[in-house]
Amino acid sequence: MDIFFVISGYLITGLLLREYARTGRISFADFYRRRLKRTVPAAFLAICATVGAGYFVLTSYQFGQLLQDAGWSFGFVSNWRFISVGTDYLHAGDAVSALQHFWSLAVEEQFYFVWPALLVTILLVARWRRWSPQKAVGIGIAVVAIVSFAWSSYETSSSPTSAYFATPSRVWELAVGGVLAALATQTSKVPAVWRTPMSWVGIGVIGIAALRINTESAFPAPWAILPVLGAALILVAGEGHVVRDVYPLTNPISMYVGKISYSLYLWHYPVIILGAKLFPDRGILFLTLSGILMLLLSVFSYHWVEEPLRTRAWRASARSGKFQRPTRVSLSRSLRLLTAVALVAAAMVIARPTPSVSAANLGILGSKAPMSAVEATRAAAVSAALTSTAWPELTPDPSLLGDKGFVSEWIKDGCLHGGADISDQQNVEFAEHCIYGNPNGAHVAVLFGDSIGISYLPALREALPDWRIEVLTIGQCPAVFTSVVLGGGAPYPVCDQYRKWAVARIAGIDPDLVVTASSTLSIERLASGLRGPAGYAEWQVGTQDMVKALSASAARVVVLDPPPLARSPQSCATRLTTPQDCVAGVTTDFVGVANAQRAGVDAVNAMNVIYPKTLGWFCSDAGLCPPYIGTTSVLADGMHLTERGSRELAPLLKPYLVGPE
Repeated sequence: MDIFFVISGYLITGLLLREYARTGRISFADFYRRRLKRTVPAAFLAICATVGAGYFVLTSYQFGQLLQDAGWSFGFVSNWRFISVGTDYLHAGDAVSALQHFWSLAVEEQFYFVWPALLVTILLVARWRRWSPQKAVGIGIAVVAIVSFAWSSYETSSSPTSAYFATPSRVWELAVGGVLAALATQTSKVPAVWRTPMSWVGIGVIGIAALRINTESAFPAPWAILPVLGAALILVAGEGHVVRDVYPLTNPISMYVGKISYSLYLWHYPVIILGAKLFPDRGILFLTLSGILMLLLSVFSYHWVEEPLRTRAWRASARSGKFQRPTRVSLSRSLRLLTAVALVAAAMVIARPTPSVSAANLGILGSKAPMSAVEATRAAAVSAALTSTAWPELTPDPSLLGDKGFVSEWIKDGCLHGGADISDQQNVEFAEHCIYGNPNGAHVAVLFGDSIGISYLPALREALPDWRIEVLTIGQCPAVFTSVVLGGGAPYPVCDQYRKWAVARIAGIDPDLVVTASSTLSIERLASGLRGPAGYAEWQVGTQDMVKALSASAARVVVLDPPPLARSPQSCATRLTTPQDCVAGVTTDFVGVANAQRAGVDAVNAMNVIYPKTLGWFCSDAGLCPPYIGTTSVLADGMHLTERGSRELAPLLKPYLVGPE
């Protein structure tokens, strides 16, 4: 988008300056009418078509999010929406919106909302001071570019999401194009012999930017300078002259792509994002069909929507009140093109691959064992869900999952410690805020772990209604004694400090029961950087150390595995999918971590430590995990239990908490 920002600033500023040179004024009404005709009809079509396709391809939750994105996109303010959701931890795992690319169009339209007024102000001052209009505009826009770039540099380091999407952080790129337009008289004098080399250098700089800029680069400032500089060199090289021997830019295909570039911009993202819902592997068939579809849609949008609405004939007919119908030939062509679009779209739906599920080698996790009546009932419900061919009416409704589906003790009560404060007094106050059950109960239980741990809390409360239950959970920090980093890779010393404090508090409480649970994903965040067997070995040692400490302080310790990662109905249940499409397999990391924990527990060989086999609560003996069980959406986001999903585990969990009755 950086290149297009420069080109857009160059074209629009040049248009306004030529109007001023020709008429001595800039008509705001004409400018905004041209912008509306240029951008709105094709954008409206793309948004409506995306919403229509999303109705079938997306889950109810995702479709609700898309509707919100569409509303913001219609108003050309979607960049501010993506800033707000992009910085929200609870939305970090959401899929990219099919309309996310509209952020850049929003930036442009917000920019052009004030740009004519700024130019008029500069030109009025220049007329009053008898300055050269071009020089005054060039200097004024350069000042805007410098200020915006400085702000962009600050925002990039302090708030990267805001820097990427926010208009003030992007203005400098459009302003660079404006400066080039103001200096057109001077740049048109560049010797012809320099123009071809300048064009090739510009292409080279853009190529370097494409290869060099990655997720680790400070963007947009300063790294966006590379594509901006490359685009500027190409524009200067072509100012007032036709540079014919730069084949990558001057061949017929490139020139036609340039003509339909706005339509390509509008359609490429919806096709890719929605198409990927049908082809998760994004293989060669997906690339081929999506490429054909976006090209067909772009050609139709350009020739039958974008271009006709800005031609003189249509404007004249509109003013006269006589609407000119398309010719029979153009209508015939449009029908053929729409038929081709429909056929390719249908091919994508029909040819979408059937998901293949492979589970890791379960080893002892999948070994058969005598089941209680409650466990047998649960296993039957899992088996029924795995063979179901139609979606039942689920509770919670898939549209209410995600952040709304997490257990209330986490979301409403705020009992997942964020790790911001680690002083003993603050930790005590936090823990005392999160005590459940009977505060004067004869028995005391402690829940110790991370966000997976707190998702088991409704089950614990249901199983032990008369107990006092104290919650010691902290986000992204496993109960296992091993150091981890945060999800983004930043050090997380607070985790070790809080864990040490929590273990000391447990020793002081002398509880009847401690229940621990930790996320499998923590194995990917070991501070040591170890992965695979070496990482599992570290996890085993950490489990052993945890069990030694807790078994010395509590009458009973229950170590729970997390639910295996699965496909939540929120991310999978659509009008084109069946439950069979959403079955997941147990991962290698889940098996590795679970076996490491069992080995750690066995190494301590403490009689008061229990390690239930929980895999059958969520998956079959073969390691296949359905997206729901019974009529319950078990997982809110593919890893954390819903409140109802957690409570339904209480009969399965209770015998391990208190022993056989």
